[in-house]
Amino acid sequence: MTKAPLTAAQVAKRFQVSKSHVYIMAKKGKLPSVQFGRVIRFDGEEIVAFIRAHKTFTTGESSRHG
Repeated sequence: MTKAPLTAAQVAKRFQVSKSHVYIMAKKGKLPSVQFGRVIRFDGEEIVAFIRAHKTFTTGESSRHG
């Protein structure tokens, strides 16, 4: 981690989800995080790697043609 760690609020804002969702994902071990006592922080590079690893692509088959 070379840059300053991110807060849950920063991660939530970046990915347009609620802060509580970020905390839940971290607590379940689904989102990489570091905990210092009661404080949770996120490595921005690890978050980007997580998103890339979990990216899905749509085929467009469900879109309406009109």
